[in-house]
Amino acid sequence: MICERCKQQGLKSRVYPDSYGTSTAMLSQVYYDEEGVHHRHDLNTSTRGFYCSQGHRWYVTSGGHCGCGWVGHPTEVKWVDPEPSEPIVAETTEDIYEVEKT
Repeated sequence: MICERCKQQGLKSRVYPDSYGTSTAMLSQVYYDEEGVHHRHDLNTSTRGFYCSQGHRWYVTSGGHCGCGWVGHPTEVKWVDPEPSEPIVAETTEDIYEVEKT
């Protein structure tokens, strides 16, 4: 994964998963069609947070997809504003957890 804001600005950064994440828990429609092809039309969505070493934060929401082309929820990216004025620098695992606490 690459931070798209850094890419647009010509910067390089590390991307870290945030501790934030959610999922819905609805029943999925699973079936075999008339040709015996397995389908899974999963209406659930999941959201994960990310941040980069340059201070950008965003959330990615995605949903189920099926081999037949069905899409339950298109992938969406939501940027968190305002951007921090100082870059987040995490050199070790301990630093990453410390950054998440602040």
